[in-house]
Amino acid sequence: EQAHIYDAKVIAISDSKAKLKLAKKLGADTVMLKNALLKQNTLSANLIITTSNSWKDWLLALRIAKPGGTISVLGFPGRTEGVLAFNPLEPRYFYGKQLTIVASGLIKKTGNNPKIIRRIIEKNCRQIIKLMATKKLHPNKLISGVYNYKDIEKAYAKLMAKNQKSVTYLLKW
Repeated sequence: EQAHIYDAKVIAISDSKAKLKLAKKLGADTVMLKNALLKQNTLSANLIITTSNSWKDWLLALRIAKPGGTISVLGFPGRTEGVLAFNPLEPRYFYGKQLTIVASGLIKKTGNNPKIIRRIIEKNCRQIIKLMATKKLHPNKLISGVYNYKDIEKAYAKLMAKNQKSVTYLLKW
């Protein structure tokens, strides 16, 4: 939803039909099964946001990134994966396309100054609250359930299960 605030065209890619249905409901312009995309190999994008740990998905992100594009990484590429079959920073993609790879999800480097970190977090929270208050952002559509923090392993197990409708879980602390 938030991408449309900035006039971006959103293409959601997944191997889960349930998650693609949710993406469409949330406003994605196009949804594509990952296997269909791998066969056609014609999609390209200026910004790819990857939430996957799979090296196969990382390679897909490298392939569809336009020259000068950005890959924003919310997942942990390679986590729980075995030996790589390719170089994740292969020169034909990384240098040939002059890609920017950004670790997302954490605040920018601040020299660990607690006052700066606090101001950045507060600014981000105000922006998110403003978007929710103006009905431009609907986080409740993304919440699949709530777990006690001690049961985080159960939430991860559901998230890791293929073709589940799980998107994200809130943890009660």
